[in-house]
Amino acid sequence: METIIIDHLVQLDKPDSDTLFFNSFGRKNIVFIFKTSYYRHSDFTGSLSFKSALYGEEIYEFDNTRIKVDQQKYLLLNNGRTYCNEVEKNKSVYTLSVFFEEKYFQNVLSSFMSSNEALLDSVYDSKIQQINLFENLYIKNAELIHLLQVFNNSVETSKLTQAELEKFVYDLSVLILKEQKKIIKERTNNIKAAKRSTRIELCRRAHKVKDYIDSCYDEEISLQKLSEVAYLSPFHLLRVFKQVFSQTPHQCITQTRLQKANELLQRDEHTRKEIAQKIGMPDIRSLNRFLLMRNNT
Repeated sequence: METIIIDHLVQLDKPDSDTLFFNSFGRKNIVFIFKTSYYRHSDFTGSLSFKSALYGEEIYEFDNTRIKVDQQKYLLLNNGRTYCNEVEKNKSVYTLSVFFEEKYFQNVLSSFMSSNEALLDSVYDSKIQQINLFENLYIKNAELIHLLQVFNNSVETSKLTQAELEKFVYDLSVLILKEQKKIIKERTNNIKAAKRSTRIELCRRAHKVKDYIDSCYDEEISLQKLSEVAYLSPFHLLRVFKQVFSQTPHQCITQTRLQKANELLQRDEHTRKEIAQKIGMPDIRSLNRFLLMRNNT
């Protein structure tokens, strides 16, 4: 397989880094490191990309939804996706993104999938002739966490070689593809639809709703809003979501809020009033009733 040379490690605190980025965009793989306390970038159309935060949170808005990327999760966006990204005021973030050259990921996929055409059919859209991954949040597994830690340590100590940079992007590509294979295998089998392509698309939409819940659990979330995120009717969304995640959207919202509340209580850094606000509860009394009822079930 032809190897794509990665020419630039872009760091915004270095002169002309933005020029290097836009001159290389779409033609070379770019590893993009960004440290900031506030910014907002609107209507950027990117290549297939990997978004992660080494600390802090970055917010992405696209396709009628809003998603938060933090230290535990990463986001994948397909080539041609237009999005807005933002770091909120008074919050610091250190992000690491990889923008893949147009044909690079396709070449890795072809090599990786030589013995399994099913995944190739699932993530390669022959109509538009490009990779079409699940544009969702993913939990960083131990292998990915280690890969990112080793890479970041090399960057911080200025010991990263060109060969190591290329290997990092290749290893990252393979891990992404492994996760796609896992999701397709585990999540689509329970969806009741005749066509495999339909099951995969419904799985994508269910995951999109789950990401919205994970990112916006501190807001009021209605079934109507979730159906708009999924581009499905409320009834259809309820059925598909239950088939994919073995719980209803309401149960998922409740579970997410309970998990976040317990995490905040264990840290002992916030008052109960603050915790109520952070998980979307109207007041302390509602929070106490919620915790008592849920922790006793």
